Amino acid sequence: MNGPDAILVCRLSALGDVVLSLPVVDALRERYPGAHLAFLSREPFGRVLKGIRAIDELHLWPGAGHPRPRAVDGQSWDLLVDLSGSGRSRSLLAGARAGRRLVIRKQTLRRFAFVRLRSLGGASVDLAPAVDRVFDTIAPLGLARDGRRPRFDVPAPAEDGPVLIAPGAGRATKEWPAARFAEVAERIVEAGRRVLLLGASSEGALLDRVAERLPGGAFETVVGPDPSELPTIVGACPVALTNDSGLLHVAEACGARVVALFGPTHPRLGFAPIRSGSVAIHTGISCSPCDLHGPNACPKGHHRCMTEISVDRVLDELGVATAAGVGA
Repeated sequence: MNGPDAILVCRLSALGDVVLSLPVVDALRERYPGAHLAFLSREPFGRVLKGIRAIDELHLWPGAGHPRPRAVDGQSWDLLVDLSGSGRSRSLLAGARAGRRLVIRKQTLRRFAFVRLRSLGGASVDLAPAVDRVFDTIAPLGLARDGRRPRFDVPAPAEDGPVLIAPGAGRATKEWPAARFAEVAERIVEAGRRVLLLGASSEGALLDRVAERLPGGAFETVVGPDPSELPTIVGACPVALTNDSGLLHVAEACGARVVALFGPTHPRLGFAPIRSGSVAIHTGISCSPCDLHGPNACPKGHHRCMTEISVDRVLDELGVATAAGVGA
């Protein structure tokens, strides 16, 4: 089948969004096996794609103030797929020679209405999951996909592997209280399972607070790994507990069953877990969502959207009841 010989896919950030681009990469590779498929992303998020066999060339942009990689300018692209759809991505790709361009439609107005205009009918708007919005970008090509979940090239995790706990979220308002993560971790260890605590380099103190009551030898802490290491690290975990963060999507792409906690954001905005058996916990409090990506501070000052998520509910969703029950 004739098709493009050179394809460039662009998704600059953030970590979870880059992971959600994997079904597009897989579908393009399956349809055009002989094409040169390159991916443009931003440092450090794009490093998570370093082990993806379907990508022939990974270009990493250092960020604002830097020109796009020379290799992007030095190639004529038959197909350019912009999965960021932002002013920054359009600027970076403006000079690239491309025969055809496809740009994501992000339902920006609908998401704004859902967050800001709920009392005027915004609560009823139809919102597609983010992974579907991303894949719809290449709908004009008539491509299909095998399942909806992004997938890393890692073995399925062992059923008795450690339970991943990722208590960070980039913004404090999106984080469930550390003391509750600590209680969940303690109960998991009491049930006979190991715990893997994972977070960014800025989250070392947070991970320490979660681990302070855990016995030595029952857990491992990984702080600030390079994103290229995440599939290997997370791929050992059959179950994961996260906030609304990029590690939610990394864990699902590694085959984990995920319990994800949403507060100031909302699962309907498109970033809830999608794997069978995964679940998003949201209290349904009337003032949530208060922001598309999570505010810097709770507008109401009470943070009830997170504090009203109980430890018992989280343990129930994780399946933690007996030593054999975790991850069941």
